[in-house]
Amino acid sequence: MQVDQLRCERDEFARLLQAEGVGSATHYPRAISDQPIMAELVPEREPMPISELLATQALCLPVHHDLTDEQIDRIVEAVTKVATAMAR
Repeated sequence: MQVDQLRCERDEFARLLQAEGVGSATHYPRAISDQPIMAELVPEREPMPISELLATQALCLPVHHDLTDEQIDRIVEAVTKVATAMAR
């Protein structure tokens, strides 16, 4: 999910989801293009604006094969509630 069309930043959205009982994660808080290995492999790299933008916006929601229908409904309800409240 990307939160670029909301009145809040990703971390605020995550905090609001947590208040609704739904956890989330930021698996890539630094752009792939900004990882230390990239400086070694491509010392004079060009900017990678999409990678850099996604690192500030991407948020991972709970998803795995053991989620029950009720849990999925709860996640959808919480995301909808927060997104609706924060919509521009």
